[in-house]
Amino acid sequence: MFEKSIEQIVNASHIEGWKVISNLSTADFEDLFINGILSSSDKILIFDILSLFNSLEFNFNRVIGLDNSSGGGLGAILNENNIRQNPAYSALFDTDEASKFKEALQHYLEIRNLIAHSMVRKHDDTNNLVFFSANKQDWSKNVVRRKKELDRYSDRIDSSVVLSEMKENHANFAILNLTFLEYLKKLLIPIEVHFAKYAAEKTGMNLSK
Repeated sequence: MFEKSIEQIVNASHIEGWKVISNLSTADFEDLFINGILSSSDKILIFDILSLFNSLEFNFNRVIGLDNSSGGGLGAILNENNIRQNPAYSALFDTDEASKFKEALQHYLEIRNLIAHSMVRKHDDTNNLVFFSANKQDWSKNVVRRKKELDRYSDRIDSSVVLSEMKENHANFAILNLTFLEYLKKLLIPIEVHFAKYAAEKTGMNLSK
């Protein structure tokens, strides 16, 4: 599922972009913050990714609701402790294919949160999107988790180099390379299709028509 060639390409571009952006002068950084407007295609890309994640959450909850469970957000549904404790959650991922899809979603759930909760700007020179957040508590949790789970994030092809360098209790920014975001969209499409069909089969209601 994770092609080495893509990892190599995106990692190199991402690290280069991070170095350039993190070393911008104050004036250039302010200009990026004010004027780094996304193109229409960039906006469509990140909207599509967010919509795919949201569709997955919606369809998961359609199935969970059949078991009279309260359901929850995507993060709660993909949490391993919750999956072990809640039969309605674990039933979503009880096939080999669904289990692999679950791992991919857990791997990239952080990106959904970046898109949903950050202000996004485009750094044209490095082909990166910059996600600004003033939510210090949220960033601190990400930093602490990364430090505790370095092995889990060692092969990430997105923002690992950024979050690993963030300080705790600081508002900060992350960058995501557009090549990675295009890859992520392609990765999510078959996963979303799988669980939409699964939800339709379980509920007897196909909302794609």
